[in-house]
Amino acid sequence: MVSAEQHLTAKVTALRKSGHPAQAHAVSQLRRPSAPLWATNQLAHEDRKRLAEFIDSVEGVRRTQLRDPRASLAFRERVKEPRE
Repeated sequence: MVSAEQHLTAKVTALRKSGHPAQAHAVSQLRRPSAPLWATNQLAHEDRKRLAEFIDSVEGVRRTQLRDPRASLAFRERVKEPRE
């Protein structure tokens, strides 16, 4: 996986080489996303199923941390399940 910086640098270079200096400059001025946001975005493009599992796990942890007894039990049961 490439970093956000590498990705945007490649886009700027491609725009400059193709004769679009104004667009290259505009892209170079964009804020870079945080590393977690970039990684999540990449995962969304590459493996939606794993991202959905990750989000479900985060939700399970959140519920457990809020001490919802039903969520805690369900989360513990899911953690015991073998992964594919």
